[in-house]
Amino acid sequence: MICPKCNHTQENEEECEYCGVIFKKYSLRQARLQTELAEKQNTLADENRVDNSSNRVSVRNVLVALLCFIAVISVISAGIGMYENLQQQKQHQHIMAKQGVNPKDFVTKNNVSISSTLARYNPPKNYIEHARNATVLLQSYLGSGSGFFIDDKCHIVTNRHVVKISNEEIDKLRKKANALKYYISQEKRQLSEMKNKMNDDRYQLEYDPQRVEKRDYLSLGENDLEKNEKLLKKMEDELYKINQYPASSDLTAILVNGVEYHVFDVKISDTHDIALLTILGLDSPFLEPNLESEAVGGKVLAIGNPVGLKQVVTSGIISGSYTYKGEKYIQTDAPINPGNSGGPLIDLKGRVIGINTMILSDTEGIGFAIPIATVFKAFPSLQ
Repeated sequence: MICPKCNHTQENEEECEYCGVIFKKYSLRQARLQTELAEKQNTLADENRVDNSSNRVSVRNVLVALLCFIAVISVISAGIGMYENLQQQKQHQHIMAKQGVNPKDFVTKNNVSISSTLARYNPPKNYIEHARNATVLLQSYLGSGSGFFIDDKCHIVTNRHVVKISNEEIDKLRKKANALKYYISQEKRQLSEMKNKMNDDRYQLEYDPQRVEKRDYLSLGENDLEKNEKLLKKMEDELYKINQYPASSDLTAILVNGVEYHVFDVKISDTHDIALLTILGLDSPFLEPNLESEAVGGKVLAIGNPVGLKQVVTSGIISGSYTYKGEKYIQTDAPINPGNSGGPLIDLKGRVIGINTMILSDTEGIGFAIPIATVFKAFPSLQ
């Protein structure tokens, strides 16, 4: 049901949950106003008919016909809009139901324009702040990263490694867990042997230096064992989640104003470190793409969420280009830190030219971004 007063969409067909208007009373009042308006028009026409009755009657008929035509068009448009909104809402609810998400938690929030909400509470003063509004913080069991809206249909571009751990990393984590498990078993055996020796030396005086040294060593060993067991449990829990959810299904997108949205659709590129996400929202702010290659020395800005900070902006220049495993990257000296992955690299017109992806370890001022043109090649549906 679409409210005729504020256009809010909801399931309640009696009263608007947003502005509080009662639909039946509002319809009756509108009909009464239309009747009063028509009566005033008729009275005015009667009073002026003596002067120029034929012209007045003609104008009145045209006005009435025009009003009727506009009313009919408005009703038809409202009906079509209501049908499309209901169909889209049913589709989104069906998708969320499959993922165990309660659609009722999102109905009210997602029928409000994201762009207008952010413009009201975080009005952008320049192209940088507009890009900030279009950048989001992504959080899941894998950690946090960045992303940005690429269109007004709430599609978010980010890196694949932000939402899915690679097979190589899974193997490394599994090997570390197995190695730690073996180390813990050896620790337990050594501590058990030490306890047995101390029990055999029970007649040794408590304050004997050798016994005190053994007791301290045993205490340190037990503390170390406890830490390693906690670390192993953390690794095993992470491996379990990875097996259960290969691509993060608990992914949350957080806007600049702190509002959280559940990501209900994740598409991952098989050939590039790119992912395309979708949230259940309306009219998102987005960044226009710049598909042309920027010259070396051109100034750029990187926006992201490093080390828990939100929508941090850093500046630099394009240092060159770099090819790794057949994939081209934009090289920049704009500071890119952990958490920046998936965020936009923009030019001085606020257009996105790349996706901040990685830095070289043990270096400063050497970062890389995937050209934005690669996104449209990986996901042709965006074009």
